[in-house]
Amino acid sequence: MDQLEKELKNEINVIRLDVMTEAGRDFREEFSVRVTPGFVLVNDENKELWQFIGIPNSKTFIEKIKKTIKDTNV
Repeated sequence: MDQLEKELKNEINVIRLDVMTEAGRDFREEFSVRVTPGFVLVNDENKELWQFIGIPNSKTFIEKIKKTIKDTNV
């Protein structure tokens, strides 16, 4: 997550949520995240653009996020 925040700091806002908190539970339910770690990329309207569950390969993960941002004009 630290690398993700550094590399994409001017493109996205990274928000870390603990699924055991009220905010984390609400987010988990809204986006059907059932396993941790889970990552959800949403746009400004809170629409899900992409979701990944598991431990990502950093390089591939960042490339996928950049491609999703480009393809959706976020």
